[in-house]
Amino acid sequence: MASINNRETLVQVAGDRAAVVEGVRGWLAQAAQKATAAGRPFHVAVSGGGQPALLAEVVASGGDTLALDDWQVWLVDERVVTTESEHSTAAGLADLLAALPPGAGHMLDPTVVRAAISADYAPETLAAVAASYAAAIEAALPATDGVPVFDAILLGLGPDGHTASLFPDSTLLADPAPPIVQYTDCSPKPPPQRVTLSLPVINAAAAVCFIATGASKADVLPTLVGTSKLPPSPALPASLVAPPAGLTWFVDEPAAARLV
Repeated sequence: MASINNRETLVQVAGDRAAVVEGVRGWLAQAAQKATAAGRPFHVAVSGGGQPALLAEVVASGGDTLALDDWQVWLVDERVVTTESEHSTAAGLADLLAALPPGAGHMLDPTVVRAAISADYAPETLAAVAASYAAAIEAALPATDGVPVFDAILLGLGPDGHTASLFPDSTLLADPAPPIVQYTDCSPKPPPQRVTLSLPVINAAAAVCFIATGASKADVLPTLVGTSKLPPSPALPASLVAPPAGLTWFVDEPAAARLV
């Protein structure tokens, strides 16, 4: 696995998916060890898209190195759908959660989700979904200056530069004091009704990584890392992710094809 390293960003370029899985497993094991050494549960948040399936592979291929009994799994973002929906990130996490102790998965409250669906996603019902999830996070996680601190956050990357459910030039990014969890009913990628951790919460995490695989990421990746990196901008939401401890990127060769 080749690496590109600077003071703030480490990019690990893997030859195949198995190498990506191995890299993510090592990264998670290190983050989990720091939490358990401090006598705390390991709070990890996972974004949607391809991350749940990859994380399930990570656990299946080396769960004995990850202190799974200490894991508490949260959502970076989620579609406001039932878990029976093909769009549900929670449903995609089922294999992972089956490997964890009961109660270790923290998904959206199904009662609040059903109320939003029944009300045809009226804004106040979406706000209730977001507030409910934020309350669960606040009750479980340590905080610094009122911002919950996850031990690790795994993010994906869209070809348009979006991450979590923060899309280019989204009004969510214009909020000067966003809540812990934000909601939107106009995601450009269906389904449009979603909730997402806000940018300050993502940036407060002790460790953050991006996982970007496939040729569809080859054009956007050089705008975020490397010599062609662009300045942070709401037009490129992933560029706004800047945790104090820096970022780690796990990418495969097709995604890294244009990196210099």
